[in-house]
Amino acid sequence: MTGRLSGSIHGIDFEYGAPTGSSLNMSTTNWKNANLFAGFSYMPQLTNRLNFIARAIGGYQYTSSPEVKINISGSFNGSSTQESVGASSFGMLFGLGFNYEVTSDIGLRIIADYGNANPKFEVTQSSGNVATSAPSSQKIEMVNLDVGISFKL
Repeated sequence: MTGRLSGSIHGIDFEYGAPTGSSLNMSTTNWKNANLFAGFSYMPQLTNRLNFIARAIGGYQYTSSPEVKINISGSFNGSSTQESVGASSFGMLFGLGFNYEVTSDIGLRIIADYGNANPKFEVTQSSGNVATSAPSSQKIEMVNLDVGISFKL
């Protein structure tokens, strides 16, 4: 059996052009996620102290979308805000790596994971005095490289 408790913060990087004759000012916050996963790992021994790791884990994931503010000025004027919102979903990781046993109870670990989740949000967007809400989903796929310490209980 194995588990994982983790969180991460991710920035946003994109380009957006303003209408001709206007200028655009955009600001965003980060999107975040946290998870609590449990599952199974297989750790065959390669040498006296080195083990190979294969794992499949899944469970609860919380994801928070970024807040996005857009202001356009010039020949076209307007502003829009998409509020940050959170959603819970099922997430999973499949990983491969190595564990080097420093002592019989403590090891150094490196593992690469492929992660997947598909949270569904109810997003609120405001433009002027008008606010609208709409369902939205965001498929999340990522590769994590983790380095850490392992403990035998």
